[in-house]
Amino acid sequence: MQAIVLDVGGEILGVAGLYYLGSKIICFSDFKPGSDRYKKSIILGSRMMIALMTKKRRPIYAVRDEEITTSSRFLTYLGFEQDGDLYVWHS
Repeated sequence: MQAIVLDVGGEILGVAGLYYLGSKIICFSDFKPGSDRYKKSIILGSRMMIALMTKKRRPIYAVRDEEITTSSRFLTYLGFEQDGDLYVWHS
């Protein structure tokens, strides 16, 4: 697994990363409520995630969080394309 941590003033507000599930690479993230106030930090972390994903040179899969209304838009921003219930990122 490789991960990036959103740390603001010593408080961990979120984590995002990649892990292997069999032969597939899965992209994940988990943020505390209220972390969306740090949009610039989230965008910076997103760019770091894109750099990690680019190095893998294979498809990467994600599932949107249906409880977060903007999750689909954010996955699209990262370069994921919807394929049924999954989102796929191609290097």
